Amino acid sequence: MLSILSSFALFSTLTAATCDCGFSVNATDSPAHQIFTEFIETDFTQGILGGWIPQNYLLPRELARGPYGKNASSENVVPSKQGLQLWVKRLSGDFIPMAEIATQRTDMLYGSFRINAKLTGVNGTCAGLFWFHNDTVEIDMEFLSKDYENGGRVNLVNQSPASEAAGFNAAHTPGFAAQRLPFRPDGDFHEYRFDWIPGSISFYADGILLKVLTQDIPSTPGHMLLNHWSNGNLYWSAGPPVEDTAITIQYTHLYFNSSDPRELKRFNSACPKYDAAKVCKIQDSNVALKPPVSTTGNSFVPPWDGPGSTPSAPDLHHAVKTYYVIVGVSIGLAFVLFVCFMCTVRYWDNWRLTLFRRGPSSADKN
Repeated sequence: MLSILSSFALFSTLTAATCDCGFSVNATDSPAHQIFTEFIETDFTQGILGGWIPQNYLLPRELARGPYGKNASSENVVPSKQGLQLWVKRLSGDFIPMAEIATQRTDMLYGSFRINAKLTGVNGTCAGLFWFHNDTVEIDMEFLSKDYENGGRVNLVNQSPASEAAGFNAAHTPGFAAQRLPFRPDGDFHEYRFDWIPGSISFYADGILLKVLTQDIPSTPGHMLLNHWSNGNLYWSAGPPVEDTAITIQYTHLYFNSSDPRELKRFNSACPKYDAAKVCKIQDSNVALKPPVSTTGNSFVPPWDGPGSTPSAPDLHHAVKTYYVIVGVSIGLAFVLFVCFMCTVRYWDNWRLTLFRRGPSSADKN
């Protein structure tokens, strides 16, 4: 039994050590190559929130910057077999019901943030994937359903003091781009992503680079949010929608560094020196690590002692394959040990029963 427990302890240790030294994005010879030391992967088709928190608030129209206010409620965050649904509902009084979720962690400082979602084609809503520090330090991918009539489009925004000076209309600042998409976002599930590193923000759709912004790049920590809303503003969300409508999110994959010194200490303990075998390469496809949700790891650009160029990282597929090999070997070994243990117990019981039935030997009687 002790051997069985030891084998599972070894399995757990090996699994945890798979990506101890972080996650890499982009080729090692690319100027945009980066290693992130934290991850949160959430599969919403499993009915879990995994580090995300539904938001509840009322925002009057003066603050919502439209003719109607916003009413964010956890009742509008609905799990389903297809993923997590964020609902916008028809006008209720002076407020439009909406949905928003935010990460529990607020220490995200640089990262690669990805979402797989199917958006709505009902006119009059805005779907947002964004990182937020404050109103002038914010990175957005916003989708206006009114734009889908002529194909797909996404608005890429880096909010800055310049946008604040323009009444938070970033359209005429260097931190804005309206980018056409080769598909309608309401037609199927697609992956949307932005990579934020010192000096640049790169936006992607289905792994294809859309735009790179390089001015007023944030350098302070914040957190991630997903929302679906309307405020009736004809120049942005439009609406309110004429019917209740939802976007559906299958998964979020967040890889990032942290501003929390406690996470830095934890990382140094797990990865005191660079080890390429413990760095996982992030794939553009839907490949999830196990376990599917984690908030551990660490968080900063790691100052390892090592050669001038960062060694190439192993493929994330290899890490997943290694995981399943370890699982199979551990279960097989545990089963063999259990069978041996049961056979030993059975043999011992049979021997004692035979001895009891035979009684003492003639030699013992004399």
